[in-house]
Amino acid sequence: MELLPELPEDAIKHILQSRPDCGVKTILKEMHLGGFEICSKEVRSIVSRLKDNIQEERLKQLQICVKNESSEAVCRHLDDVLCALLKTPYRIVRNFQALVHVFNGMMGPYDLDHDCISQLITQHPLYRGGNAKNTPLYSCKLATTLVMLLCSELNVEKIKTIASFLARSSGAFDNMSKLPPNTGILMATVESVKNEMLRDRRGRVFAFSMTDLYAFQNPYQQVSIAHTFVLALSIDKDDHINAIQYQAFGPPDIGYDLTSWCLDKKSPRHLPMERLVEFIAMYEMFVKQAAWNRSNEQLYSLLFGCRLQMRAGYRISVHTRTLVAEPTMESIDTMRSLIQIG
Repeated sequence: MELLPELPEDAIKHILQSRPDCGVKTILKEMHLGGFEICSKEVRSIVSRLKDNIQEERLKQLQICVKNESSEAVCRHLDDVLCALLKTPYRIVRNFQALVHVFNGMMGPYDLDHDCISQLITQHPLYRGGNAKNTPLYSCKLATTLVMLLCSELNVEKIKTIASFLARSSGAFDNMSKLPPNTGILMATVESVKNEMLRDRRGRVFAFSMTDLYAFQNPYQQVSIAHTFVLALSIDKDDHINAIQYQAFGPPDIGYDLTSWCLDKKSPRHLPMERLVEFIAMYEMFVKQAAWNRSNEQLYSLLFGCRLQMRAGYRISVHTRTLVAEPTMESIDTMRSLIQIG
């Protein structure tokens, strides 16, 4: 056997960070060191020391998070603020068009000037011009935009990106008919951010837009399976990723508005880890289907809380886009004050 001159501790540490319970044999196998003559006692000593270091680093990070803002606390605050706003939904509705128009018109990567934005909103021609008909809270796009704006970083560029993400006037759906269908986006997004959240203990809020490509390719199509929704992800002390789902579904004769989704005590918006895993699996199963049938109708209902009536055989061809925000207590409170202005 060849003698290994020095054990690569960085590589061992990397394995332990992603798989803290693995043993010496697994580490050697992962690093392809089976052909080297290595003292087991030496390896165990290194692994033990590295595990202690990793645990110490994690505890320090947890203490920082507790001192500042845990992801669970931020997500609870988001939910509390949103529910409070929705108890008087007319205050959101009447100003929302002016708010979005102002945000869409802003330029530059600057920090948000609260007083300046407030003045622009109150002076806009659409200020107090919204009503339940032209600004419906059963619109999934409006509901998603509202939640994401609450979560935005206090930066002009970030806010504008959110405001335009689902806005047709900003070209959000241009050339959709030319896009290919995609799958695995929801699963890959959550898996990717999970590792980040394990390191920084910060929450993430994602908007997911599921575009019906078949509807864009057939302009006379009157109904669509398109939908948008939000997942607010947090991480608990046991490293479990949990979520709150925010959505609305129109029209009102078949669906529900954001108010009832959030304020109804029976709402299934809370997704603990087990249910989140199920939700992701169901979503990925749905977007891989070829055509609409009764099974897919039930799957769609479980995902989005609405039994959509589509003709049998309707082609399922969807493209999923995502947008992420990293809210803080301060950013949520600042955006709330703008949304309910006046």
